[in-house]
Amino acid sequence: MLVKELLELLEDVDENVEVRIAYQPNYPLQVGIAQVTDLTKGSENNTGLCLKCDGYVNEAAARRDGINDEDEADMCECDNDVRDENKVVWIATGSPTASGYAPDEAWDGSDD
Repeated sequence: MLVKELLELLEDVDENVEVRIAYQPNYPLQVGIAQVTDLTKGSENNTGLCLKCDGYVNEAAARRDGINDEDEADMCECDNDVRDENKVVWIATGSPTASGYAPDEAWDGSDD
């Protein structure tokens, strides 16, 4: 899911409503959100490595790891579509909520 798709799904939701994550539809559980980390802008949290080939996605990432000579760096040679897959916003889950169980309706996508 893209950020814009998530924002569209949430555009009519009261901004003061708590967000929880439901997972495991066959044994539905729920957790809160602990952290959101944006790895699309080359933040210090980003490894700078391609998820497919483990090569550096840019020279800045190699320099950050102390490799100053481009010839010494194992650079990513994947096409741009694969490199774009490395741009991810991660939503990390927190502790289970009080009940721990998610309602079956969490998977039906209805808004009623």
